[in-house]
Amino acid sequence: MTYTLLALLMIFTIASPKFIVTKTMVTIVTLLAFAFWYISNMFTGNGVNDAVFYHLQNSSEGVSVDDLIPKIKVASFFIAIILFLIIYCTLIKLKKIKSLHLPISSSLYLMVLISVIFSSFSINIFNATKESFFSKGNAAAVKSEYLIPDKNLDKKYNYVFIYAESLERTFRDLEGENYLPHLSALADNYADFTNIIQPANRGFGWTMAGMVNTQCGIPLVMAQGNAGENLSEFLNNANCVATWLTNQGYNTEFLRGSDKEFAGGDKFFSQHGWSRQDDLNYFVKNGLASPDQISSWGVHDGVLLNHAWMEFDRLTKSQQPFLLSFLTVNTHSPDGLLLSDCKNKVGIKTGYAMLSAVQCSDYLLADFIKKIINSPSFDNTIIVLVSDHLMMENDASALLDKHKDLRRNNFIIIKKGLKPVKNTTAGTLMDVWPTVLDISGSQNKSLGFGRSLNNNEENKYVADYKLGKNADYLAFASDLWGVTSLKDKTFQSGDKLQIGSQKFSLPIYSPISESKLNFLWFEAFAKNIFKITSDNHSFFYANLCKNIGINENAICGYLVSPDTITKLRITPQGIVSSKKSNYQSVFFKRNIEGVSSAPFFMESGFSAPGTNNGLPSGINFLSPQNSSFKIELNYQTCTGAVVDDNAVQNLIGKNKVSIIASSDSIICSGENGYISLNGIFKSDVFSSVQFRQQIIGVVKDGKSEFIKGLPGVPLDAFIDTDKGNLISVCKAFNDC
Repeated sequence: MTYTLLALLMIFTIASPKFIVTKTMVTIVTLLAFAFWYISNMFTGNGVNDAVFYHLQNSSEGVSVDDLIPKIKVASFFIAIILFLIIYCTLIKLKKIKSLHLPISSSLYLMVLISVIFSSFSINIFNATKESFFSKGNAAAVKSEYLIPDKNLDKKYNYVFIYAESLERTFRDLEGENYLPHLSALADNYADFTNIIQPANRGFGWTMAGMVNTQCGIPLVMAQGNAGENLSEFLNNANCVATWLTNQGYNTEFLRGSDKEFAGGDKFFSQHGWSRQDDLNYFVKNGLASPDQISSWGVHDGVLLNHAWMEFDRLTKSQQPFLLSFLTVNTHSPDGLLLSDCKNKVGIKTGYAMLSAVQCSDYLLADFIKKIINSPSFDNTIIVLVSDHLMMENDASALLDKHKDLRRNNFIIIKKGLKPVKNTTAGTLMDVWPTVLDISGSQNKSLGFGRSLNNNEENKYVADYKLGKNADYLAFASDLWGVTSLKDKTFQSGDKLQIGSQKFSLPIYSPISESKLNFLWFEAFAKNIFKITSDNHSFFYANLCKNIGINENAICGYLVSPDTITKLRITPQGIVSSKKSNYQSVFFKRNIEGVSSAPFFMESGFSAPGTNNGLPSGINFLSPQNSSFKIELNYQTCTGAVVDDNAVQNLIGKNKVSIIASSDSIICSGENGYISLNGIFKSDVFSSVQFRQQIIGVVKDGKSEFIKGLPGVPLDAFIDTDKGNLISVCKAFNDC
């Protein structure tokens, strides 16, 4: 029906010269909208949804060319039609050709246009756009969908829950090869859930999110996904499975080869029912891992699994029901790690490092699981294996992206006597524990927004996601962090800001509404602030005064709107001063570029309205490009790069305005590779730079200006690209 309506719309456009320009323009807009919907539907199978908008706003690097070719052909077809309409309309207006003269064509055109506006594709685009950009979500609308276990377990199985880093199900059939043969064989004999999708919107897709998804049945909603370590209370209003099991008398233990503090994991686990956490420090302190058994991501999986087996044996002898869980690391992107434990064990020879690591993980995990299966303790044990998220960018991404629409997470349940089954019900990681409890014989078949997949029907969350309607769920999940209001007692606690019972690392910034912090950010202030202020949204910012160039032993806080700014001084005694004034800050002006420089473990980059870019380590030289800037030169003397003084001189000579910004560290040894730049910029700023001390500068008309931060502390600054002025954070707040 839609195709017929569009065909009639084009026919009635050219059927009469009356209003032909207006009709042509409207028809072109309609065709573009339909083309957008059609191509989106080729990607999603469900038209336009928030996943489409997510990928439009983020990088699509790594997308398979083969996957794009059909979409390019469709786009070319619509472009050809639009060009035909433009040419035909132009020729009619120039009276080069005679037009048709259908007297009632304009009336018919209007009737068809109204029908198109109310067609399914138009409604889909309208609803998806409204949900993604104009709806903040109504948490109350899905409150009834959020369920927590409320019945005791009749039979208390022991649970071994395995998070297999990035080990998605797609590896079972990749270009005709099965890179997970051992786990596939186990899955074939037990319960295998084949349709665990990863929603492409907020709340899914990285390790911390995967743990929250599974254990709490909710998306993890944070402005910066791994920023949980900056809060003292992690999802304090969420009800998660380990707490419920603890209340049922379970002993709970989590093992990981990495630092437990990463992304706030230690707080999440300790505050949500886990009584013990063994991490990298535990392995080192107890001599369980030698230096050559530790990679950049943590303890090798072979060592981790040996410890997990010892803990399984110990816990089974304790006569107390237990939940033992662990997270592997050796399939972490970008390359993974092929362990010596797997030499001569990897069956498929491949030129991809990650695929070899995947095969190694398959062998090690299957061997561990078989030990449990062959032990007497298996009678009362349920083993669960899931991938914490789909594999991120890696050297085999080109192969994975060929199967983009078919990529799924692994989810396998192994239980003695369980009938082999392939469950194809669409679900997410939120449905994992409800399904496990269902198979355990529990009457509890829900957790958060998750539902048991044994019901053989997708739950409302999945159905709404496919329709592009997730704003309400995300709003509810966001509320589970607890409402932070500046009306609560606010004071300095050490080097942190405490509001009510919650402590925050600094800096912190957030949009505000009625004194409430809505969405918390902790890193790269100058880079990200335009995401908050682009719609004139007021915000709150706080940092140690000394970190923004103010010589006071306090926290400097600011409440900022487009026309006013309130300056706060916060001490251990509370807010000791508050001064409001009329002031139009740079955060709401055009032609302002924000630059954030930071050590490697923090976010850095530069951003103007409509752009968002990272900074490689070392020293960067940026040139103007359209309405923003681009990195034109980068030198990393820490890795042996030699600064080309002539190239730097030529760059600043050709630009009206140039930006200089460090990232991570520009000095890594006793030798300073940037001394020669002092002469170019007529500044001695490069003479005294220390390890991980950040600098940001601007050059205009041969005159340079620099800001230098404190060693190990991130540095933010703004540049007025019209005037070439460098604006420090305290100056941006009119508080220097």
